[in-house]
Amino acid sequence: MAPHVETVEVFCGTRQAGSMGVESDPVCPLEHVTFTYHPDWLDDGFTLSPDLPLRRGPQRPRLGRELFASFEDAAPDSWGRKLLFERLRLQAVESGTHVPRLTAARGLLMVNDDTRQGALRFRQHGGSCPIGQIPQDLRPGGCAPLGDGGHPPAILRRHHRATIQTDATG
Repeated sequence: MAPHVETVEVFCGTRQAGSMGVESDPVCPLEHVTFTYHPDWLDDGFTLSPDLPLRRGPQRPRLGRELFASFEDAAPDSWGRKLLFERLRLQAVESGTHVPRLTAARGLLMVNDDTRQGALRFRQHGGSCPIGQIPQDLRPGGCAPLGDGGHPPAILRRHHRATIQTDATG
């Protein structure tokens, strides 16, 4: 059976920064993640993570890492992973199937964007709502906004400039 690739749009505020591909194979318990910056983000955006330089084409996490550093920051902590695993376990018991492995990518995508920490938001490719939110036709008032006006929060921009200055001075 061929591997399955799920495409997830990655946003910073309301602006799409790029797309994450999550490749899963029924024979292998690991998932492989790639990230590709959106062409518009490459024109005037900034690096989302020290391990994600601004360049065209798909990029993979460093050897031994399941996710990029900024994606790990947006993923659940150990307590959150325990809660997500329990959710998967209960779903498996109800459906009579085995408990799927909770990979770093799967945990990241199971978190509701309403409660996610940080500036990054995730949406199924072509979807109308961020990951974990109720679609507009099922929710009064539509989806919650991704951010304010399409610009990354000021604190994130200041942190990015400080990181570049620190890197330049050694």
